Amino acid sequence: MARLPKGIEIIPKVSREAGRVLSSEALHFVAELQRGAKTAFEQLKLHRTPKAGLPDYNAHTTAIRTGTWKAATLPRDLVDLRCGIVTPTSRKELLSALNSGAKLCLADFADFTSPSFDTLVDGHSNLMDRWTSAMEHVDKATGKRMSLSQRLAALMVQPRSAMTPEPRVICDGKPVAAGLFDAGLYLFHNASVALAKASGPYLQLTGIASQTEARLWNDVLLHAQSLLELPAGSIRVHLRIDRLQAAFEIDEIVHELREHAAGLTPGGESYCYDVIRNLADRKPQATDGGESLAGLVIRAAHRRGLLALAPMARTAPRALAEKAVRSGFDGLWTAHPDHVTAALKVFNDDMPTANQIYVSRDDAAISQKDMLKSTVTAVSEDHVRQNIAAALAALESWLSGGGPVAIDETIADRASADLQRAELWHWLKHGVKLESGAKFSAALFEELLAECLSAAKLRDGRFKEAANLLRALVTAKELAPDIFALAWKKLA
Repeated sequence: MARLPKGIEIIPKVSREAGRVLSSEALHFVAELQRGAKTAFEQLKLHRTPKAGLPDYNAHTTAIRTGTWKAATLPRDLVDLRCGIVTPTSRKELLSALNSGAKLCLADFADFTSPSFDTLVDGHSNLMDRWTSAMEHVDKATGKRMSLSQRLAALMVQPRSAMTPEPRVICDGKPVAAGLFDAGLYLFHNASVALAKASGPYLQLTGIASQTEARLWNDVLLHAQSLLELPAGSIRVHLRIDRLQAAFEIDEIVHELREHAAGLTPGGESYCYDVIRNLADRKPQATDGGESLAGLVIRAAHRRGLLALAPMARTAPRALAEKAVRSGFDGLWTAHPDHVTAALKVFNDDMPTANQIYVSRDDAAISQKDMLKSTVTAVSEDHVRQNIAAALAALESWLSGGGPVAIDETIADRASADLQRAELWHWLKHGVKLESGAKFSAALFEELLAECLSAAKLRDGRFKEAANLLRALVTAKELAPDIFALAWKKLA
């Protein structure tokens, strides 16, 4: 590998092959993004703890919410996204997703890809090969060869959160932001060639909690465009609204990123996790399942000329696709190539136009009270057991360098594991009474955890480490905001 640029240190030993991704020029670019945003990110982290009181709409930004402004015109390949597919960045899965027939392929570093360092670097190498058309995979068992088809899904990349550190890459004595590491490497290696091939450098940003954070990301994108000499507004971003405060600032977030915005998606499991995080002192309750957020997202997206995609279907998507298209969504995220055909059929049958931007959803002018409305729900022992088993399986795969796993016909990933461990933590914190009448206690958690570990399917691999990680997360005094902070040493 080439000599590292000044101020950059990489902790793990890096192979010679990784030098293609971690070139001196690419790392210098990441360092420049980090240095430009460092102070602002550090200030934001200080204010990331849940605030006193309940989140609400900002009276000072009413003009933005009620204004008739629009975001930038959508690129041609982002106008019709009736089915998107989320995929790990591993070579076989990425090829399958690109060739699946979906309109959009989201290569996900945040939830579908283990953050082991070798896995991250390999993912970036695969993305580079997509744009140089040198991407193929040969199955060692069958000898079957896969290569890029003639009709590929548009490619979008989801970096990890900018609030998560990448502690194995040090810039000027401190870890770089994981989101800047992921986004920076992708943009440096692929932005220009993507534009040359009539597409563009597309990102999905997660974890943006406020207008202030959106403004910071906008500054990062402008800085990246300047350093790479890209046309103004050429980096386009899809925004996942997965923070409770962000639900009250959707218009403000889009307004800050209006030159780059391409669409919106409700946050699914990540949003439900953040609701628990912000309302941790409340006894466990069930929200409306995200219905209020879905309406707000469609309304905000369509008013600004953007597409709204429904949250990822983790199971067979037909029923969810039917509900999504009736609600006014322009498409649906799927989690497996086998789900694409069913989702496409629903949208092809029920949405003859490229999208449904004409659906206003003005009925979704939802008050703070409506957004925070909830009802008490019962928790069964089976529910607890299912949460433990699914979280264990997802975390074990994550620690092993793998991607999402199938559990009872449902796709489990880091985001679902995050929600499951947050629910377990919340139930334990409040000592909820189960439907059986038993109190959910640390002792009962340990009993059910041991039961799950002894199951036939959980005997091999890194389940013991996954169990230790889950135990630390569930029994912690406070709800840990980041699994990675506890596990990164195991993932070097």
